[in-house]
Amino acid sequence: NYCISEWGQMLQNPELQILGSSLRRVFRRQFRVPYPIYLHLVQWAKGWHVWNECDCSGCERCPTELKVLGYFRMAGQSACFDNVEELSYINASTMHALFLEFSKKGCDELFPEHVRMPETVEELAEIEVAYASIGIPGACGSMDVVHIALGSCPHGLINVCTGKEGYPTLAYNVICDHQGRAIAIMPGAYGTMNDKTIVKSDEAVEKIRTDPLFTDYHYETRDKAGMRSLSQGVYLIVD
Repeated sequence: NYCISEWGQMLQNPELQILGSSLRRVFRRQFRVPYPIYLHLVQWAKGWHVWNECDCSGCERCPTELKVLGYFRMAGQSACFDNVEELSYINASTMHALFLEFSKKGCDELFPEHVRMPETVEELAEIEVAYASIGIPGACGSMDVVHIALGSCPHGLINVCTGKEGYPTLAYNVICDHQGRAIAIMPGAYGTMNDKTIVKSDEAVEKIRTDPLFTDYHYETRDKAGMRSLSQGVYLIVD
């Protein structure tokens, strides 16, 4: 009975429907996603994941709502299948299949829709004006390389993946706006590669350097005396 599981009871709690409630804040912290966005993603997942109300043996299917929670817990906190089973009663084999399917669908459908560079002057201005409001006019993003631990690293790649972190990693060059929204994520590189080398292969950075949308963008700056002037060409903030 999935309804009496820890997560099943949480989803039935009326407090979860109240905007700004403490339970919603806990939900956001534990699953790394706001509750309304979670509901949208559940409906999206049901569109390609739910075919019948029962499985091949006639038993009730595992609720998609709990499967999606399991995915978020694993992706957001590196939880294992056993942890998900304890909290939702969904066995590891069932969760494993959903995890792979959700990951592929998210990469193919959600990623291109939500993680993308500005394509119009209006979209670029929306990002730039947030930086201008805090005294950094002309910035169109903040960039850094993020290292993700590579579990079960193949033995032949341990040397090229083990860098400053001291354990095997894959490195991803990420650009986000001032609200923390990712607008570009480069495919992974080996953990031993430094940031200066990785950025040379980033198509998003090359686009900012060469695309007229970015190179011809004008913004206002002021000197120490308060004199205003126009500058051209946006840039990224890096460490």
